[in-house]
Amino acid sequence: MSILGKIVDLDASHGYGFIEEENESARVFFHVRDLEKSQIEPHVNELVEFDIESDLSGCLLALNISPSVSK
Repeated sequence: MSILGKIVDLDASHGYGFIEEENESARVFFHVRDLEKSQIEPHVNELVEFDIESDLSGCLLALNISPSVSK
């Protein structure tokens, strides 16, 4: 099940950023390699849909990120 969120921080030069889940204050880390191929470049405040997974340290990671179809 995809989760709706918004890109709230982006370091384009290093290829990573953070997404904030809709109605949540927690930030989820993402790397540009996890963006859907049709999306050329992420932007702050862009609505996206994504899946969440925890790494071995328990940090939340956003995967399978795509532009949100609902506005």
